[in-house]
Amino acid sequence: MKAYVFSIGEKTTEICIDQLERYGFEVVLLDGFESIGNKYKRFIMNAEGSCLKIDADIIPNSNIQYAKIELNTKHVVSFSYFDFYRNDIWVGCPTLYSMEAISDIQENLDILDANRPETSACRLPGIQENRTNSNIIMGMHGFFQSQDDMKRVMLQKLARRQESQFDIDFINKLRKI
Repeated sequence: MKAYVFSIGEKTTEICIDQLERYGFEVVLLDGFESIGNKYKRFIMNAEGSCLKIDADIIPNSNIQYAKIELNTKHVVSFSYFDFYRNDIWVGCPTLYSMEAISDIQENLDILDANRPETSACRLPGIQENRTNSNIIMGMHGFFQSQDDMKRVMLQKLARRQESQFDIDFINKLRKI
């Protein structure tokens, strides 16, 4: 199964790729600086069969092997990870897409929100009803990031008005280590 890694140069990109390959995935790196909308469209247009989408700031653990299943419906499964920014478990990525879900998203690329393409794709009719979350913890997110990456993430969370989900004081203490 292919795993598509979204990277903008995070320090954890190589370890993410190494871990995926270690657990039997064929990795396709989608790197470079471009809008998330363009990168997501590139992923959807090139995806083949059931596949995994993962961000490079997630370090997969051995549970990632459980994501190597073929889905037979318009199914999207979001897995869990331990999140640095929340100091807690969260659901969202990696995400497993069925071939049918990819096909439906390809047909609807023009209506996806350019700033939140994956979120809007998962809300498409036919996909939304077949989307599930898994409690299996597939790795850890946000660790070992540069100060610039951490600042970018925090600004993104503030822009989305998600600051209440994060322990800002805790994050600032960890940033100083």
